[in-house]
Amino acid sequence: MNTRETGTETLRMSRRRRAKGGFSLPEILVAIVIGAGLVVAAMTFAFSMGELWGNGSEARLFDQHVRGVTRFLENVLQQARPPPVEAESSIQAGSAQTAEQSIVWQAPRGRPGAGVRDQLLTFELPESPGVFAWPERPLPFVVCALRVDPREGLFLQWKSRLEIDFADTAPREMRLSPFVTGLTYYYYDDDENNPSWEERSDPKQTTPQVLEVPRRIRLTFTYEDVTREVNLMLPGVANGVPVY
Repeated sequence: MNTRETGTETLRMSRRRRAKGGFSLPEILVAIVIGAGLVVAAMTFAFSMGELWGNGSEARLFDQHVRGVTRFLENVLQQARPPPVEAESSIQAGSAQTAEQSIVWQAPRGRPGAGVRDQLLTFELPESPGVFAWPERPLPFVVCALRVDPREGLFLQWKSRLEIDFADTAPREMRLSPFVTGLTYYYYDDDENNPSWEERSDPKQTTPQVLEVPRRIRLTFTYEDVTREVNLMLPGVANGVPVY
């Protein structure tokens, strides 16, 4: 057998051994590097998509929450009615209540010595909304009040005027939203020469003991770096006032 034939036979035997014995070390290293790169790329894509989806989902849920709270308040405020005649004597002095007015300022019950600045926007519902957790059957003539704590959110205080301890005990309280960080008051000046809106972060005081009921309010919802603002007209106060 000549040298050429010997070399050819050696090459064939080497190929057969390599086919039987698997990949060579350089080939395995190259495969590992390529595989690792694909895994890293796939994981990076998955995490980035998860982050984007999570952020988008949180924003959508936050917007749904804002809309839900807004619809609930709009519905509740539209049901607000002036208190019954027999209850008018129990309205605290300084609230400037009129027979037609369904939203008033009142000091919170169960807090002796509360001042004029402690008063809350208060209204009465002829029937109980289903969200109120009554210990027994729901009662009518539910007196409600809105309270905002910038750190804790928006609360709705409520209690039926028919309950025995109505006048002496603090009302129940339900948190409507933990994301409400601000309450702004809007007053309308209907001066025929220069009608305008006045925006205030605190209620307007007409006398040392009387707060003026705003025509509308604005709630500010905040979640991380996302802020939403909604405006609510107060019934019985905004008659004939333009909405803008």
